[in-house]
Amino acid sequence: MRRLSLILAVLLLPGTTVRAHDGHEHAEPGIAMIAEAAEHLVPPDIPVIDRFGRTAGFLERLGGRGPVIIAFIYTNCDGICDISNAILQAAGEIARGDDGAVPTLVSVTIDPARDTPAVLDGAARLYAAGQDWLWLTAGAAGTAPLLRSLGVPVTDPEAHEPVFLIGDFCSFRFLRVTGLPDPELLVAEARRRDGCG
Repeated sequence: MRRLSLILAVLLLPGTTVRAHDGHEHAEPGIAMIAEAAEHLVPPDIPVIDRFGRTAGFLERLGGRGPVIIAFIYTNCDGICDISNAILQAAGEIARGDDGAVPTLVSVTIDPARDTPAVLDGAARLYAAGQDWLWLTAGAAGTAPLLRSLGVPVTDPEAHEPVFLIGDFCSFRFLRVTGLPDPELLVAEARRRDGCG
């Protein structure tokens, strides 16, 4: 856990550029594009499986939980996804470190063929994920419809950009953040967007 926090701290230094697997430049760490307005996103209640092999509908699992921060990752990624997960890890540590609401963290795989529940569990353990951090797969049939409903491009996993959604499944209002945001920003925005209270 300390190693991952150190990686995050180094990668978020100003002037550092992260390159994805295909060699194209991507967003500078710490620089993120934040949508001006929240979007209304209502995904279908597609069955998703968590890292422990438990199946439930996506909305059934997340509805009423309060604020959520969702990232889209895959475990064979050795760059952007590691940083996205480290950002979520840091956001969780920040949120648990004070008296404010602790948002539910959600990592949704975009590579269901390789990211089985057991593989997701192994990745979650690397980040010391607790009960407030869900690792989910919608499987081969459900991933593309789920991603489309959340406005995430359905492409080759290696070509994806980092995207975070911040909101709740009571109001279905979500702020889209593209790039690599400061974890404190994610926590602050999540706490402002709890429509379940």
